[in-house]
Amino acid sequence: MDPVILIMLNLDGSWDSDYNFNCNDKFGMHIRYSAKFGEFVSELSSILIKYKSHNHFSLSYMVDQCPPPVCIHDEESFRFFLDLKLLQYDIHKYPLCVEFPSDIAYPRIASVSHADVFHSPVSSQETCPNPHHSAITTNSKEGNYSNGDDHVQNATDCIPLAECNDDSYSSPCSDSIWPPSPRSHSSSSEIYYLHQNSEVITHYHPTQITVDDIYQSKADLIHHLMLYAIDNGFQYTTRTSKKTQLHVVCKGEECKWAVRAVKLRGVQMFQIRRFDSSHSCSVDYRQGKHRQATYRTVAELISHKYLDASRKPYVPNEIRDDMRLMHGISMSYKKAWKAQKLAMQKQFGSDAESYQILPSMAHMLKNANPSSFVDVTTDDNDVFRYFFMSLA
Repeated sequence: MDPVILIMLNLDGSWDSDYNFNCNDKFGMHIRYSAKFGEFVSELSSILIKYKSHNHFSLSYMVDQCPPPVCIHDEESFRFFLDLKLLQYDIHKYPLCVEFPSDIAYPRIASVSHADVFHSPVSSQETCPNPHHSAITTNSKEGNYSNGDDHVQNATDCIPLAECNDDSYSSPCSDSIWPPSPRSHSSSSEIYYLHQNSEVITHYHPTQITVDDIYQSKADLIHHLMLYAIDNGFQYTTRTSKKTQLHVVCKGEECKWAVRAVKLRGVQMFQIRRFDSSHSCSVDYRQGKHRQATYRTVAELISHKYLDASRKPYVPNEIRDDMRLMHGISMSYKKAWKAQKLAMQKQFGSDAESYQILPSMAHMLKNANPSSFVDVTTDDNDVFRYFFMSLA
């Protein structure tokens, strides 16, 4: 099996004195584990054609905020980086920092190989005062890569930016869906573009949807749309729902509100590409029973009501009243009851989980107050029968 590894690229920046990399651009990239260093550099060069004012670039990354940064300059150091990413699949972990060394001063950067990590610690002789000592020179015509000081003279002797025809490169800021067609990339990797202001949504703001926002999955996007519709008092229908795209529109026949999102290549993430936020529908579509107000969605809205276990329980009839007053939604008692049960389970766990911790609680009570009597009784099948507690 040839796994695909997710890599975040921090572009056009530099390491500061505190070993923070300040970048001006970002890319997301997928590369197959079997890819060679030369293939990766060639692929990356075709991506960096937008930075034509620079002829060279250097690669480095930080391991768990432990400076100095680690250089990638040959096949061995590249293979170690892929092994590291294979162990930590989070795309935000170990971002690869791309520098254009024309007028920046480098902090101390380490050069680490498999042997360094698995056989001996990195010594002071294995670090280089700047990337010049671990730079890569290439013969762009023959595609030969070498490593060594014999070919390195100055800061520009890092990795040459490969030539790339303009007709094989599509700007990520164009209106077409990124990534471009496969003809412009090798089979070793797949690339998608993250706009500078894009972010992977982890907290669903019920009143905000933004073009270019990225969601971990289609299910996460749909969940946010449901919360948004409930909080903003309207209903929507699904016009198109496929593995690679989602198109939802307002339930009102003449309303222009709509959201379009597409799946990013090679991952399960979805990105919003178009958002028409203006409503022109009748208020009739915003009252009564709400198709997006499922008991799971309502449970998400009310889960904070159960944070304080010492307060009076938030009962189904109160849920129905609040949903009608705050969101104009009518719902049955059964749906409110199911929402209550799910919300309580999210906060306190299931009934089965609560029974499982009774022996631990009894043990802690005995240790805290030895004079107390605490007993958990089960039957022959180890099924709970009763719990008795008398505190001294």
